[in-house]
Parts: sequence; C-alpha cells; structure tokens
Amino acid sequence: MPTAQPFTAIARRGSGLVRCLPRVDVDDFHIWTTLGTINKDSGTPTEDQRNESIRISRTRMFDLHYNWHTIKGASTITATDTEEPANNYQRIVTDLIYKGGDDWEGDDIQPKKRVCRVSFKRLKSDPDSGFFVGPATIGTVIHLSDFEAMYLDDEFIGYGLGYIQSANARFAPVGAEAGAGTGNFTSVCIGGYEDADRSAPWTNPSSDYDIAITTLTNTTNSDEYPVICEAVAIGNGTRSADASTLNATATGQNGESISISAASQIDGIESWTY
Repeated sequence: MPTAQPFTAIARRGSGLVRCLPRVDVDDFHIWTTLGTINKDSGTPTEDQRNESIRISRTRMFDLHYNWHTIKGASTITATDTEEPANNYQRIVTDLIYKGGDDWEGDDIQPKKRVCRVSFKRLKSDPDSGFFVGPATIGTVIHLSDFEAMYLDDEFIGYGLGYIQSANARFAPVGAEAGAGTGNFTSVCIGGYEDADRSAPWTNPSSDYDIAITTLTNTTNSDEYPVICEAVAIGNGTRSADASTLNATATGQNGESISISAASQIDGIESWTY
C-alpha cells in the first residue's frame, strides 16, 4: 500500500473541502444514494438518521477526495479467428493509479497536492484497434463537482457522488469499458444518482442493462462506500450486466469463424496510508 506524506489543510466548514459543493434535490430521482446511510429505499429519515448520514458521508467523501490512490479493475477484449489464427487479438487494461501531469505516466498525486486542486481525471486505455476490435479503457475521475450535497424534502441528508452520466465512456467518477468488434461492448459506471430511468436504449434483444445501489470496497481499510452502479452489456451471443457486482460481459460472432468478447469489472479501490 502506498504511504503518503502527512499534511494539514484549512478547509471550509461543512464539507471539509476547499469549496462549497453543489446542492442536488433527489426527491424525484430514479435512483440515488448518499455516501452515508440514506438512499432511495430508506423512506423518510428522522433527524437523528439525517445527522448520522451526514457525519458518515462527510468522512467518506473526505477520504475519497484526498486518499483514493488506485482503482482496482479490468477491461478485456478478445477476438479469436479459427480460420486465420494470425488475426487473434486480446487487450487487457487493469488497475489505474491517479497521476499528475498531462498523462497517467506522471507522478502519483499525493494527498497534500489535492488541497486546492479542483479536479484530476485519468483514463487508461489501449488505443491499438487491432483486428477490427476497439480499445479497452478503464477511467477514473476525482472532481469536486462529482461530490454533491443531497437534499430530500428540503432537508440536507448527506454527501454523495454525482450524476452517473450513463455508459459509453463518460466515467463519473469511476468506470471501465471494453469494445470488441462492431457489436460487442461492456461498460460499468459508478456515481451517486440517476435522475431518470435511462434504460430505454438498452432494452433490445442484443443488450442487457442493470442499475442498482451497491458498494465500492476499499481494499486498504475494508470500508465500503454506497454507490449507484450502471452496467451495460451488448453482444449477439451471451450477455450479463450485473450492477450489484460491478460486472458486465458480452460475447458474439463476427462471421462464421470469428468469436469476440468484451468484459468490464470494477473490483474496488486502494487508498494512501500515512
């Protein structure tokens, strides 16, 4: 586990971050969860329940913003040609560490460098398209606007992650994507809410869609962060989209001799220690 240099930061009252967070009213949203103990299925919380959720969500948000080091997961694409084995192709993209500079090969972003930094975003991709097979990508975002102050019935109920932004590589704040051929695609995205039911584009015979409240595990301290996961799997063979396990797989054929597959998986995160 990586070790960070200890530091002291002077932040705003309330969130503990360096700027105020946007407010979002979740009353009519399709699905949502705070980083605390309140979500869409909780019913109307009492004052004590709100206070507990605020306390826990503030701690978890603070931890994610400053201490998130690595997203653990993988995106995989494979093409197998039984008639032309020379065309066989595989791309695997795995764990991604937050880096500084203009690309993800720079220095690790130490927690103390995040005090006044509004955002840092990294995508790790294998851009080689190979034999008609698209790139595998795993991406992460830390952005203060991806944390929001959630309100229910005009009462503050805690902090949460931002809009999940749906599939197709718009990660918010973490996601994995794999595209194989012209018709095989998988995506797993995580956020704090989806404002409306956006399953319509994926309700067809060649795709599976799933969205659920689940948890993102911190492998460093075993903490679990409540999140919304959206999983999408597209293919003309077998498909599985399971938001509860942050996983999506798809297989298919391209002609008689070519088998193609795509898979996306988020396994958790790793944090800095001090």
